[in-house]
Amino acid sequence: MTSRSKHPAVLVDWIDSTSFNQQRWRPLEESQELTPSQIRSAGFLVKKTKKFITLTGSLCEEDNASGCLTIPRGCIQRMRRLK
Repeated sequence: MTSRSKHPAVLVDWIDSTSFNQQRWRPLEESQELTPSQIRSAGFLVKKTKKFITLTGSLCEEDNASGCLTIPRGCIQRMRRLK
């Protein structure tokens, strides 16, 4: 069985936290404008639990992965399998 058949390709719409990137003080009013980021990620589903999923962007035949991302289930809005 190949990695691709064990790990389906999925598209995940999810919400992530947002923060200021710059290393400086900002007026408090600016922080009130922050909203969560809407994220769309695609990858191979390598782990699925009640609390989170893990995707990887690349797989090789030896079951090695590169570019892994773990997303908490509570942040996931939609996940669908890609063909």
